[in-house]
Amino acid sequence: MKFLRYSFVAIFLCITTVSFAQRGQRALDRADRAFELQQFNQAATLYHRAFTRVRGDELRNQILFQIAESYRLSGQNNRALPHYRRLIRARHYEIEPRVLLHLAELVRFRDDHEEAVEMLERFLELVPGDDRAALLLESSRNAENWLNNPTRHIVEPVRRLNSRANDFSPRFLDEHERILVFTSSREGATGRRKDDWTGQRFTDLFISNQNQQGVWSTPRLLETESILNTPANEADAFFINNGNTVFFTFCANLRRTQSGCRIFTSNFDGVSWSEPRYVHLSPDSVADFVHPWVSSDGRMIIFASNMEGSFGYLDLWMATRYSSNEDFGPPQNLGPNINTSGREAWPFLKDSLLYFASTGHPGLGGYDIFVSERTEGGWGVPENLGAPMNSSADDFGIVFARCGTRGFFSSNRNAGRAITRSDDDIWSFVLPAMNFSISGVVRDDETMQLLQNAMVEIVGSDGLSVRVLTNNRGFFRFDETQIRQNVTYQLLVTHSGYFDDEIIVTTVGLNNGVDFVRDFSLTPLPRGEVMLPEILYAVGRWELREQFQDSLMGLIELMEQNPRLIIELGSHTDNRPIAMTNDTLSQRRAQSVVDFLITRGIHPGRLEARGYGDRAPRVFSEDFSKTVDGVTLDIPAGSVLTSHFINALPTRPLQEIAHSLNRRTEFRILRDDFIPPAEGGEPISLDNLVRMARAEDHMRIPFRINPPTGLPEFEVVINGASFTFVYDENACQNLIGTEDAMRLLRTGRINRNDFRDGAGSFDEEGDILPNSVITLREMRIGRQTLNRVTVTVTPELPAPVILTSETMRLLGEFEIDRVERVLQLR
Repeated sequence: MKFLRYSFVAIFLCITTVSFAQRGQRALDRADRAFELQQFNQAATLYHRAFTRVRGDELRNQILFQIAESYRLSGQNNRALPHYRRLIRARHYEIEPRVLLHLAELVRFRDDHEEAVEMLERFLELVPGDDRAALLLESSRNAENWLNNPTRHIVEPVRRLNSRANDFSPRFLDEHERILVFTSSREGATGRRKDDWTGQRFTDLFISNQNQQGVWSTPRLLETESILNTPANEADAFFINNGNTVFFTFCANLRRTQSGCRIFTSNFDGVSWSEPRYVHLSPDSVADFVHPWVSSDGRMIIFASNMEGSFGYLDLWMATRYSSNEDFGPPQNLGPNINTSGREAWPFLKDSLLYFASTGHPGLGGYDIFVSERTEGGWGVPENLGAPMNSSADDFGIVFARCGTRGFFSSNRNAGRAITRSDDDIWSFVLPAMNFSISGVVRDDETMQLLQNAMVEIVGSDGLSVRVLTNNRGFFRFDETQIRQNVTYQLLVTHSGYFDDEIIVTTVGLNNGVDFVRDFSLTPLPRGEVMLPEILYAVGRWELREQFQDSLMGLIELMEQNPRLIIELGSHTDNRPIAMTNDTLSQRRAQSVVDFLITRGIHPGRLEARGYGDRAPRVFSEDFSKTVDGVTLDIPAGSVLTSHFINALPTRPLQEIAHSLNRRTEFRILRDDFIPPAEGGEPISLDNLVRMARAEDHMRIPFRINPPTGLPEFEVVINGASFTFVYDENACQNLIGTEDAMRLLRTGRINRNDFRDGAGSFDEEGDILPNSVITLREMRIGRQTLNRVTVTVTPELPAPVILTSETMRLLGEFEIDRVERVLQLR
């Protein structure tokens, strides 16, 4: 009986073990099937169930790896990380080295590049030559340099648009860029099911409007009739035709006959959207086609796909067609400069620059945003946009405003509203203007007192020439409307009674704005005569000897550095009689110095020659000593070399030394108001120039309100033709309507040389192409004139011309009085 009881227990345990193992295998099979279908969130749940029903460390570690992979591929990095670490402790990387590789990818998301380097080096020991690991290792080693050298971009999450779910792929719907459409899995999305990939709701297209104050409205569904938004996934909307045509990614459900993800298009008729039509791009029925970017004329599409011929998991492709009513031709892969063994996605083409997200180029972690320039030879080597546009998280789905300095992108970095780091948010970016200014004070170098009404003139290598006067605190400033990037400036400071001073300031090569502070200390002009170095003449002669011309180099330099000085060259003789009078001889000697200075480029109007003869003996204000041929003459302070003084000297050698000291040439500053005359004209007085510069001209420029925009509208004369313009402080670039540009062209006020692209700015009929850039020679607003203003040709503007705040600031500081409807220039 005892034997039977033990036999029964053994049989029961055997049956139980077999049944347990069978249930574990069935659960594992179901999990593997979900993983193959890329239902990663569902797969993770099933793998957890299978893990509790199997025995054996090796099999359980394999299931742990699949759990970690499911979480990683569904974007749940925080859940994936502990499972990879558990596998490291179990040394499962000896069987499956990818544990090391994928753990390195996840710790990079946390900016732990030191641990990432360790994991990658261990992986490459096990799998030498792996390209993906080598790329990640290079990126991790370079990450610190990228993070320590950020660009000037300012990025921040758009909290009005973001939810606690995934929000990504923003795109502008309208040409005014005040309507944004994006993808979201938030509450309120169509359908109640959750996506087995992400564990969140299926995504829909949402819309938000920006008001005049720049505030975004609460997002709402783009449409609610289940035409565009369905219980399946819709994403990555891209609009053309002023928002009336949309291309978007659709991942199929029971409603659609297509499998996987495809690109669809729909048109808006003013009331509703048409039934979406499948955009045929390839006969490949297995591949996915996602993330469309479409040219404004609808004839070119760039998209991402894993179709046959791809370099990696997801590549960028391009297809074209002759008209928007035809199918696209065979897609062309963008090639190895763009595509890698990783993933390339979310393209955005701006002019000749292709922006896209990639996991296969060196980056900070996850998806990074790159840019590549299109040339005749193909696509250039992509450049990482760097921090802060990129982070250790996923950064993708960029869109630019027309001005090119601001826009939006998607990221699952910290600081958004998402519950975890792995949920996506919409971020804004702006590249602020690189502002420069130059300011300072001017003071007396001897008394240290601040100098009012010093004239500060700035001349730039870009043609800028502006003069300002210091205020009662000696202060001057040239602001960001005057100081530009990559320009070298010369500043010259002048003040009556002082030597000039000048400096050079350059913004060439600077990558960030700088407020330069440059103070000046002016040296007062000397009072009385200034002795020149010794100049000796032959007895009774006046010609300037060549060996003494070098004695005048210091004076020439002084005159060149102070171009407003007017000086007197005075020559003196001793009191001994000669054949001609001493007055005549001294006058000729002074004139010989003047003549020499003129030959060296000093303007004759700045020089006066005067011979004093022997009437002004030399005066010594300090003790003086001179030795000649071993004989030394000591002269005490206060002595005057009169005949009486010289004749009283005890020896003839001493008297000869004294006579030689009386024979001298000096200069004296007469005035400092010389202005070079215009051809055939007289010099201009500095006093008059100062009065002109100080004249206050408070200009009042009237305006009216432009009805469509509610913005100020002014009269303007462009190259001699009258127009109106709207001042839009939110505009990114100056604009001119197509018809108005054609008017200037037809009347000969502009020609092809004024266009940035020359003849390439016109179609075959001679009409100006949209987005052509024109440099207008002259624009007169009131009594102010702006030169060389750049505008972009745009159809259907609310006024002939739209000017930005940057251009308006070239007029100077101003205020807009909406009550009196005038622009007041200060």
